[in-house]
Amino acid sequence: MDALVFVSRGTIGRWDIYARDPKDLLLGTIEQEDNQLLYIDAATDPLTGVNEGPYPDLDAAMRAVADRIQGTCVKWVP
Repeated sequence: MDALVFVSRGTIGRWDIYARDPKDLLLGTIEQEDNQLLYIDAATDPLTGVNEGPYPDLDAAMRAVADRIQGTCVKWVP
């Protein structure tokens, strides 16, 4: 499975993680805390069980997602 990461609308420091196929399946979110570290909040399988973090940056969190879903996780750029 592959995933795309989108900046959440209206929320600074939060990214939504969606499966590429099936499309529109929300896998979870990545959120930046006040300490600048990032944490993954799994919403559904197959992301359930991922190491929640903390992660030093978005790239590290996306690598953890990719490892968990055994695919790729990339940031969507319009």
